[in-house]
Amino acid sequence: MADEITPQLFPNRIADAVGPGPGGPARDHCRCVGYSAATRPATVSFHGDRQDTEAAGWQHLLALIDEAAADGRTVFKPFVELSAPERRQIVTLPPTIAQLTAVKHLVLYGTNLVRIPPEIGAMTNLEVFEPYTSQTALVPV
Repeated sequence: MADEITPQLFPNRIADAVGPGPGGPARDHCRCVGYSAATRPATVSFHGDRQDTEAAGWQHLLALIDEAAADGRTVFKPFVELSAPERRQIVTLPPTIAQLTAVKHLVLYGTNLVRIPPEIGAMTNLEVFEPYTSQTALVPV
C-alpha cells in the first residue's frame, strides 16, 4: 500500500518500567492517531496485530504471570524482565492476567500492547494501571 507507514523504532529510555534496551528496539512507534493536527491521519483504525502465542516473549510472559500469581506480589512490571526482542513480540496480555488478584499496581509502560483482554477485570485489587506510552486500546480481544 502506498499509504502504509513504516514504524519508527526507539530504544527503551525508562529501564525501570520496561527493562534494559540492549538486544534490539524496545518497541515500535505508533502513528495511527497522530499527536497533532499536522500528524493526524485522514482515517483512524484499530491495530489488527495478532498475538503469536508460540513466540518466546509470549511464553516468558505466561511464566512471569504464573510466578507473580504464586508469590502474591502487589506490583507487577512484566516487561522489565523480558528482553527487548521478547517485549516487541507482545501485543496483548494473556487471559491468565486474571490470576493476579493480589496485584495493586500494573506497569505496562512503553510497550507494543494494542489490546487489553477483558480478564483484566478479575484483578480485583488493581488500584494503579500504567499503560502510559503503550499503544493500548481498551477493546476486547
